[in-house]
Amino acid sequence: MPKPPVSSIPKINIPEPPALNLPPLQGTGHSAIVHPNLQAGMSSDTTPPAPLLPISGLSQTQPSLLPLPALNVQDTPTAGAPTAASGSDPLHLFRLSTSSSNLLPAPGADGFRVQAQRRYVDIQSGGTVLVEFDAAVGMYRAKRRNELTASGPALRLNPDSRTWRLASSKAATDAESLPGESSMSWMAPDKQQDEFAELMEPHSYGQLKAMFDTVQLDQRHSQATPPKKRPLIDEQPGPSKKRPLIEELSRPDLPATPLRLPDTQPTTETGNTPDYVEMARITAEERGKLLEQLQVRMNLRGPHKTLDEVVATMKPYNLSNRQLTQMLAEMQANGTTPQWAENHKQTSIDETNVNRFDDAYEELLPEIFSLRNRGRGFTDFNAHYTRAYLDGLLAYAGYKRNKYNCLYRTDIPAMFRGDDRTPFEFSRDGHMLPRQDLGEGSTTQKAVSATFSLNDAKQYIRQFGKQSGIEELLYDTQYHKYPGDLSRTQSSDTESVDSAADSDADSGSDSEPGRITEKDYYPKRLNQNIAFCYLLDTRNIEIVPARENYHFNRDALDESKRTGGKTWFPDDDLEGHISVSSRGFSADRIWLVNSTFTRAARVSDIYLQSYVHADHSTRGEADSIEERTWAGANNLSDYDMLIDQVAAANKPVINFPAGKEVFSNDVVFTPDLITPTTA
Repeated sequence: MPKPPVSSIPKINIPEPPALNLPPLQGTGHSAIVHPNLQAGMSSDTTPPAPLLPISGLSQTQPSLLPLPALNVQDTPTAGAPTAASGSDPLHLFRLSTSSSNLLPAPGADGFRVQAQRRYVDIQSGGTVLVEFDAAVGMYRAKRRNELTASGPALRLNPDSRTWRLASSKAATDAESLPGESSMSWMAPDKQQDEFAELMEPHSYGQLKAMFDTVQLDQRHSQATPPKKRPLIDEQPGPSKKRPLIEELSRPDLPATPLRLPDTQPTTETGNTPDYVEMARITAEERGKLLEQLQVRMNLRGPHKTLDEVVATMKPYNLSNRQLTQMLAEMQANGTTPQWAENHKQTSIDETNVNRFDDAYEELLPEIFSLRNRGRGFTDFNAHYTRAYLDGLLAYAGYKRNKYNCLYRTDIPAMFRGDDRTPFEFSRDGHMLPRQDLGEGSTTQKAVSATFSLNDAKQYIRQFGKQSGIEELLYDTQYHKYPGDLSRTQSSDTESVDSAADSDADSGSDSEPGRITEKDYYPKRLNQNIAFCYLLDTRNIEIVPARENYHFNRDALDESKRTGGKTWFPDDDLEGHISVSSRGFSADRIWLVNSTFTRAARVSDIYLQSYVHADHSTRGEADSIEERTWAGANNLSDYDMLIDQVAAANKPVINFPAGKEVFSNDVVFTPDLITPTTA
C-alpha cells in the first residue's frame, strides 16, 4: 500500500495561540448525572456514542484537538436586569444577528426589508430589527420575533429612506467621509501627495478613523465645533468592557498594523466572553490583518487590487492563518511567492493527504461553538476556502449531509425545549409528537424544534401564556388534530369525549392513524398558565443546526432556490431541528428540568414516582397534579417535588450548576446510562 504523501509545507515556528477553553463534545462536563444503578426494564442497547469527529474516506486517525480544559461556565443574565449596554442601547435586545440580516431582501422605497409578511428595518447606528406598527403612538416599534405585541422603542425613517433611527434621536444629515489628501497634509508635512497616499493605502477606513479620533489638532486646524463621533456599526449587546486586542497577545510574528476597535462585547453578567468566542474573533482579526498586508505586497508588484480581489486570489490556495503568516514572511524575505504555497493548491484537495486539515481545523472549532452557543460567526470560511476543501473540512469536523443537503451532526448529546405539555402526557403516550408541522426540507424525517441553550428555553417558559403558547392550549392532547370549540360550554362537554374521539379517530376521509379528529369539544387546558423545560437526549440522532448551516452551507440554500428545491434551515440563532420518526421522540429520551433549572429527571421516572404515595390507588398523584395545572394553578413546585423524590429514590438525575449558562455540549451522560434504542 503506497504511503500518503508528506506535506511540502515547511514547519512554521510560531508561538502557540492562547489557551482555549472549549466545551467538550464528548467527555467530562459540568452537568453530572447521578446514576448509581440502571433501572431494570429500561429500554437500552449497547450502541456506543458516535465518535467526536467521524472521518469518512479520509483517514482512520482522529485529528489531534486543541486542549479542552473544563468549560468556564458564566453567569446567565436575568430577564429583568438590564446590563450596562441595555441602558445605552435600547435596541440591543432587538437586533438580528448579521447572518440573519444578510438573508433579508434589500430595503424598498419605504425603508422596509419585507420577508414572510414581516417588516425589518436597518438602524442608522448599525444592525437590523423587526418592527410592527403601533396605532397607539402612530409609529413603528421594534419587536422581538417571539413577541405577540411590539415592546421596543419607537422608530422614525431617516430622510435617506434607507435607514431608521430612534424616534427620540436626530437624523443624520451630514454624510461622513474620509478627509481629502489636501486636508491631511498636516499629518505628514515632509511627504509628497503620492507618497502620503501610498502610506495610507494599506489601512482601512475604520483603522484611520480610530487614529484620527485620538489626534489633538493645534489652533490652526481646530474647528469651531467638534465633529460628531461616528457610531459603531454592528454594536453587540452586553456591558462595555475592554477586551484584549490582537496587539496585546504578544504575537511578534504578525505584521504591525494600527489598532482596530474590538467588534464584540461581553455577553454575560460577569462581563466575560467565552474563550471560544474570543478565539474565533481573534482568528478573524488576524486573517483580516494578514490579507491587508498581503494586499500591500501585491500592489507594490503589480496592478492595484482591492481587498476583495486579494481574498478571491488567495482562495484557491486554501491557506490557514499560520500558512498565510509564513507565506508573507517568505515573500518579504525573497520577494516571491514560495513554491510550497503554489503546491498547496493541489495538496489541499488531495484526499490522500491526511494532514491537509490540521491548521484549518484549529480555526474552525471555536467558530463552530461561537455559532452554536452564541449565534454568531466571525470568519467567512466560504470566502477563504474552495468549496471542495471546505466540504472536506466540515466532514473532518463531524458534519454529514442529509437528502436536503443540510449539514447535520449526530454527536450533540442534548437539546433543550420549552413546552406546554406535561411530563405525564409524554410518559403515558410514550412519545413527544412535533408540536407543529415544520414541513419538509431540513431534517431527513419529521422535524422537532429545540434550542442549544438552557437559557433560551427559559425564555419560552417566562413568556408562556403572555406572548407564546396560547394556540397550543386549544388542543386537549398531542393526538388531537383539530383545536377545541370555544363556543361550547364546559357543562355541555361532560359527555364522554374520549369514546367519541376513539370512534372518530378511525373514521372519516380526513382521519390519520393515531390521530383524534374530534372537533366538538371544549378545550380542558385553556386556563393553563405554566410551561415546562425539557432536556432531550439526542445522542446518535440527526440534528440540523441553524447558524452552522447558514454560515458554512449557504450554497445549499442558494442552489435549492435556483432549482425549486425544498431545502431550508431553522430560523432562530440558537435553534436546531431534531429528526424524529412518525411516532415522535421517544419518552425514554425526555427529561423534565425543575423550575430552578438545576436538576432534571426522566419523565418516565417522574410518572412512576407519582404512584409511590398514591395509597395503592389506581389513580396516581400525577392525575391530580395535572388537573390543577390545566385549571390554572401555578404548581411547578409539585413537579419539582417529584424530581427530588426521584433523586432520593436513587434513580438517574442530571444536576446543573445554579446560575450558570448551560449549553448542549455541557451535558455528559455517564457510561452506564445506555442510549435508548429509539428516537
